[in-house]
Amino acid sequence: MSPWLALVVVTSTSAAAPPGKLEFEQAQGLFLERRYGEALVLYEDAYALSGQRPSTMFALAQCHRALGHFEEALRFYREYEATGLDPDEALRVANTIEAVEAQLAQQRLVQAELPKVEPPAPASPEPALVLGPDPTEGSTHLGLQLAVGGVGAVAVVTGVALGQAALADARNGEVDGTLTRGRAADGLIISGSAVLAGALFWWILD
Repeated sequence: MSPWLALVVVTSTSAAAPPGKLEFEQAQGLFLERRYGEALVLYEDAYALSGQRPSTMFALAQCHRALGHFEEALRFYREYEATGLDPDEALRVANTIEAVEAQLAQQRLVQAELPKVEPPAPASPEPALVLGPDPTEGSTHLGLQLAVGGVGAVAVVTGVALGQAALADARNGEVDGTLTRGRAADGLIISGSAVLAGALFWWILD
């Protein structure tokens, strides 16, 4: 056969093929290979091109069922059932519809029992860090207060002692010693009292 004659035969055959036939046959091959997703696309093309032929309706129903699309499968089974089937085919399709309805009910039951995934709760803000008083600070202050108070107390005691010595000098007629010790005693008592008062006031405020 010459190349021109072969081209004429192929062209004539292609022109004579019903619309959607090629897509349908390709889809059938993919379906047999269990490549259902790819087959579904070609079945849909064949369905549209063929003017919704009954054979493509049934094929679409079967493919949707294989993919677990039970609602879509029922739609095409019922569409196919309404095309006027012979009694045997009508009974077979009715039984298939009943089986797919049971599959759909089971699918919905499983979906209803699946745990709902709650959105994650917003993260709680970190509590503000509040610094408390330094536990060593109070003891340090107390030590200083006691030290200052001690200095004041020593000054007062020393002043009192010097005052008594001044009185003794006065009794003995030692005028110079009396004046010197008396002035020192007065100064120590006054300054010591002031220091004691300051330490006491500091302790109260702290």
